[in-house]
Amino acid sequence: MQSTKRAGLFFVFSAPSGTGKTSLSRALLEKDTQLRPSISATTRMPRDGETHGQDYYFLDEKTFLKSVDNQEFLEYTKIFNHHYGTLKTPLEHNSSASKDTLLALDWTGAKTMRDLYGKQAILIYVLPPQLSDLEKRLINRGKDSPQRIKERLSCAYNEIQTCVYYDYVITNDELYRATAQAWSIIQSERCRVHNQPSAQSILAPFSLSQRG
Repeated sequence: MQSTKRAGLFFVFSAPSGTGKTSLSRALLEKDTQLRPSISATTRMPRDGETHGQDYYFLDEKTFLKSVDNQEFLEYTKIFNHHYGTLKTPLEHNSSASKDTLLALDWTGAKTMRDLYGKQAILIYVLPPQLSDLEKRLINRGKDSPQRIKERLSCAYNEIQTCVYYDYVITNDELYRATAQAWSIIQSERCRVHNQPSAQSILAPFSLSQRG
């Protein structure tokens, strides 16, 4: 008998820095109890209030690099002398438990997800309304110098070109609207026939009879 257990999906969000991807992710996780966040691994020390396995997987450098050698990471990078990466095992655990995972990755990570998981990975690109709006957001959040903002805008322009390789594009002009659109995508993908084992088991006898 065919299993009626659905494999969890991977919803991969990409966006230029300052587009509001973090706020959108939080809104979706609050709205949808079937979504699980992807938790990154890092070699930096925990900050006050951070918990292992909830905020990050905190690993020492030796353990992290051993995991790299064992190809346990989907993707990894080094920022300010600390390593960060996305472990494969938690993703596959969520999938086997029929839980969908929300990931925030750049194009390289998104492409890796598509290569590894095929249709299980749904790629969604989040655009700012205009680059001028993105510039205002970067200025208003007050985290970057004028030169750094200029560099981020240049990177954003190059990153946006990759959106043509994604399954969906949404514009984050208003958070509530972008959240509604993203959630509609999530609901629709869950209803696809290839993501519904129960539908496939019902249709199986008809497929067999047609072969005869």
